[in-house]
Amino acid sequence: MRCVFDTNVLVSSLLLPDSKPRQALDKALREGKVLVSFAALAELYDVLSRKQFRRYVDEEEVRSFLAALTREAQWIDVEARIKACRDPKDDKFLELAVSGQGTHIVTGDIDLLVLIPFRGIELLPPHRFLEIRKIEIGRGKKRSLPTRSKPSVAALGVTVPIENLVWPITASAGPHVICYTASLHLVDFKCASSFGEAQPNFPE
Repeated sequence: MRCVFDTNVLVSSLLLPDSKPRQALDKALREGKVLVSFAALAELYDVLSRKQFRRYVDEEEVRSFLAALTREAQWIDVEARIKACRDPKDDKFLELAVSGQGTHIVTGDIDLLVLIPFRGIELLPPHRFLEIRKIEIGRGKKRSLPTRSKPSVAALGVTVPIENLVWPITASAGPHVICYTASLHLVDFKCASSFGEAQPNFPE
């Protein structure tokens, strides 16, 4: 299975480690792939930075969660352009799923759930996702966020290893994503609209 998780589900999985959203995320990591894009993770960081959440998680916890998710997930170069959701901000999850050949979108958002079915992709809430039986039984490796090999962002044409990217990823003026490497070199990922195909621009 190749799964996309919307922002609310990922926020819940961080704030409530024993919740259905966290169980669903761990299941997807254990039994398949979790797909992410810069647009999705930029929104996740933005939401977790809001004042109402900082009573429950501090900056270090947020960065640790994002770094672990970054290592575990598969980065997707989003090429699809979709306008299907009645809340346009949710179209990025459809674009991510289509671009990454996703099989499931895990969400509790009614604006997405009303689209069932969508191009052969299942949209379902966390508790329903947990009811899906594991197709390959006996491969017993238990995986969750903390450990795994550290991929690079080669899918985006970037050779900087993922572990060297330091959060936050923040949106600058225009459709750009800005982040810093561990050596504090600025990396400006110039993206198409909606944080689409990324081309890195490394300063001299």
